[in-house]
Amino acid sequence: MRCCFLFVLLCACGGDESTFPPASNSAGDADNADSNGDGGDGGDGDPSCGDEWIVSDEVATQPGACLVWSPMSEQDMNWYAAASEWDGQQGGCGSDCPDGDGWCASLNGLDGRSDWRLPSKDEITEAAQAHPPFEDIDEWIWSRDTDGNMVELAYKGNLADGGASWSAGKDTSHAVRCVANH
Repeated sequence: MRCCFLFVLLCACGGDESTFPPASNSAGDADNADSNGDGGDGGDGDPSCGDEWIVSDEVATQPGACLVWSPMSEQDMNWYAAASEWDGQQGGCGSDCPDGDGWCASLNGLDGRSDWRLPSKDEITEAAQAHPPFEDIDEWIWSRDTDGNMVELAYKGNLADGGASWSAGKDTSHAVRCVANH
């Protein structure tokens, strides 16, 4: 009986020796394709960004995704202070959205850029898996994404832990690291 079950299982799976479950693109790839409003590449890679992190005095450019990452905020802040109105809407804030520009707008002019914003939780995960060269990597940073089950919660991510994300009360304080398009 076990032999038959194993045979059926192997036939149903194609009998290949690939890992289980099969690898697939994350839902975040589709989210990122339009997440920053520019029809971006969804993390599929852009050869103009190279295959290694490019670090300057002010910012770091993520390979493939072509996102530019800001330095970490010097002080922790709640999500309402960190997120702009646009960040909140892009992250599905529902009935609990921020007002105003958010902290990332204070970075306008940094590295000659004016499009600083909070990263999505998927962008945090992708950056973590690209092994960012940041010294303060083991800090929880805010994403723009609101928890779909409870609008008073937003996701924070950790670049040192493979991009792990957890939802936290929007009124709690965490660090902020902003992103801009390359």
